[in-house]
Amino acid sequence: MDSGGTKWLKDSEEWEKLPVNRKIATHKEDVVNQPEHYTYGDIEVIDYCDQVCKMYPPELAPYVFNAIKYVSRATHKNGKEDIAKAKYYVQRLFDKWEA
Repeated sequence: MDSGGTKWLKDSEEWEKLPVNRKIATHKEDVVNQPEHYTYGDIEVIDYCDQVCKMYPPELAPYVFNAIKYVSRATHKNGKEDIAKAKYYVQRLFDKWEA
């Protein structure tokens, strides 16, 4: 199955019991509503994005939102990869501004 393909099991094959992963069960971070890489400082990143994006036309707001999001989380999550993503959205914003 290493190549991502299908492997057929024979009835005679031995099954091996795998250990239970308890990390998910004991994880205290709310990864959906308040992930740690967005909830630092005095204001949540999503709330700041919402405030800023109100000042932009609806067709540009998503680019602004995503640029802020990626810059804000870069030092807490994916570093330079997040900065590259922010750059992509800023470039899209620039290209679509008064296009």
